[in-house]
Amino acid sequence: MMSRHFNLLEAENEIRLDNGLIGLEFVCLERDSGVFSLRGIRKMNSGALFQFQNSPEDPWWEMEWRDTKGFRARINSSSPARGDYHFETSETDEEITLCLRWQGISLYHAKCGDLNRVIPRESESDTVDVEVAVTLRRDDPFAYWKSSMKNNSSCWTLWQWTLPLAGNVHRDGADRHNDNLIVPEGGWGAYLSQPAEGLFQGWNQKLQAMYPSFMWPMQFLAFDNDKQGLYIGFHDPEAHPKLLNMEAVDGNLNISVDHFPENMTQAQPDFSLEHIVTGVFQGDWYDASGIYRDWALKQKWTRKGNIADRSDIPEWMREIVLWWCLSSGKDTGSLSLPSEPPIEDTADLACRLHERFPYRTGIHWYNWGENLFNTDFPDFLPAKPGFREEVERLRERGVTVMPYINARLADPNSPSWHEDGMEEHSAKRSSPRCIPEIMHNYIEKYPNDQLMVPMCSHTAYWQDKILDVIRNIRRETGVDAIYLDQVAAGAPPLCFDASHGHPLGGGAYGVTGYQDMLDKMVAWSEESGEGVALTTESDAEPFMAGVAAFLMWFSTHPQSVPIFPTVYGGYVLTFGRAFYGADLQEPTAFISKLGQMFTWGCQPGWIHSSVAEKLLLPEHETAAEYLDAVCRAFTSGRRYLTEGRMLRPPQPLSRNGSFKTSWENKFTMHVAGQSTAGRLKLDMPEVLCTLWATPDDSLALAMTNMSAGERTVRYRLEAPETGITMAGRYRLRDTAAAPGEFTGQ
Repeated sequence: MMSRHFNLLEAENEIRLDNGLIGLEFVCLERDSGVFSLRGIRKMNSGALFQFQNSPEDPWWEMEWRDTKGFRARINSSSPARGDYHFETSETDEEITLCLRWQGISLYHAKCGDLNRVIPRESESDTVDVEVAVTLRRDDPFAYWKSSMKNNSSCWTLWQWTLPLAGNVHRDGADRHNDNLIVPEGGWGAYLSQPAEGLFQGWNQKLQAMYPSFMWPMQFLAFDNDKQGLYIGFHDPEAHPKLLNMEAVDGNLNISVDHFPENMTQAQPDFSLEHIVTGVFQGDWYDASGIYRDWALKQKWTRKGNIADRSDIPEWMREIVLWWCLSSGKDTGSLSLPSEPPIEDTADLACRLHERFPYRTGIHWYNWGENLFNTDFPDFLPAKPGFREEVERLRERGVTVMPYINARLADPNSPSWHEDGMEEHSAKRSSPRCIPEIMHNYIEKYPNDQLMVPMCSHTAYWQDKILDVIRNIRRETGVDAIYLDQVAAGAPPLCFDASHGHPLGGGAYGVTGYQDMLDKMVAWSEESGEGVALTTESDAEPFMAGVAAFLMWFSTHPQSVPIFPTVYGGYVLTFGRAFYGADLQEPTAFISKLGQMFTWGCQPGWIHSSVAEKLLLPEHETAAEYLDAVCRAFTSGRRYLTEGRMLRPPQPLSRNGSFKTSWENKFTMHVAGQSTAGRLKLDMPEVLCTLWATPDDSLALAMTNMSAGERTVRYRLEAPETGITMAGRYRLRDTAAAPGEFTGQ
């Protein structure tokens, strides 16, 4: 086959295809039976070859099937099959597609562990046919994958499809000490050095992360070695559920992504996986984030545009530069207090804090209702006596109250559970088998041993129930903002209840259900004129059009990088992170948490009651003064830090001292057998500096010196998209002071 734009090599046991930018290399392990192995993806201009496996025999995709008794059958790219391949070229020669086919893979023999023979054509009632098609386009450094299966059986259900399946991601022949893994996990994102030796503190060797959730809020990851990069994206505009698995084993970096088909528990006749994109790039985490940004800003969750243009984000919300997390109760899980203060005492604390820190302030208020925390969801009303009056008292001082509710969970002991028959609308789980008879509730355990049930967001009942909760809280308490816990933090559960009218198991209905719920709330808020700003826990991307801000409280691990503001800066607000008493005992922890928040464009604070009270004491004046300085700087640069996008961080040209500290992390969660609780050791630069651009390309530097003395650091700015492309003199001014000058590098 001849082509002007693509190069093709077909040898006896290999296939190579490239467009001059990206190359794909496959090995035919068994030419006659058609078993194809992915050797790797090549960056053509440098010759860098990124490999996924240790040997050609290792599979690079895998399926899990279940029969009517629940027995498992796993098949993969190395399973015996009748296979072939062919090429398809567009009429204009602008793209070429390689189609690999596996036919007649036996589920029966896979179940029994007999993978050594191909099923004869005359016995195909329990077989599967698979096709993987990969397309290259002219002058495009990306490969676009579409995979499909045909199920020839009536008693097997596809439970999970893993693609890609990588047993050892590496750059062929490179020094693995230069390996880096780029993954937007845990809120901000991480840039993990030498990941094959261990991922990072707190999760150690293994991490599982469900999309969309706080563990994996954006649908991509990447790998680089010495600035040669491999990008793996899932450009899925409907945001279907996916499970990312990463593990460091014996010096190997294992990465795989599990996909969940629609109508699990049924014998699906067919299913396809689309939207997988792999590519090559030059650079690091910032460059990989830019690739995803180019796609992400065209999706429906960014349709409302820049924060400055969003009618659902009121001006007062954009002006907040300090958050407190206060509580008027006892059984509050991680927010427990030694005693139960009355509403008035909590408001008095807020007033004292505002006198010391007189900035536009938000109060995230827990235990404002008469029910104890983690009980009686979704019956959050009535409020404690005096709450409405204190809301108004604080509003007059420029302090906004935002009460807590949970929009994902229900308490089966709540009045509404029984009065409304809520179990009918809860998410249901199924035993992994084809055509099961019984569905079960998901049960989750929370502090104080409370058992909660996740609800199915697809059901109109749950959407309207939470809308009623929002409406009634607004009217009975007068608050201007409400926090919806877990909407973005917790991945929507796979639901198998056929009465809900959505596909069973896999499907985008969990995301679209929450999107519909948020849209209803925003529409009511704007049409009624009652104006309630909505926020939620963590930063899963599909929900940003429905909320004003994401709470970034869990982002506390040592190798964080600001992937989220690089991709979505200017499209949604971020605020807050967890502060603990131990952070004040080691002031470098308190200061470094705040400094990082400021330079990453996150509204500072979300400081718990017990820590907030200590900031008013003389012994913690140093921490209080730094907080005051951060609030002043954030106020003066607010337009850049909230409406702007983060550009490539300036690179220091002179020594930037080391700032050693450790952060307390009391939130305990078991991820793949690893506990996240404990102290995390960090080694940070003393001076932090980031570069921001507003939509009109007005530029600002956000800088902070976190050390005790004066520091001088020279930086190189790299922002060719804004006109800063060479050495020169640029006029700088403190946004709250007189103009000055700066010599650009």
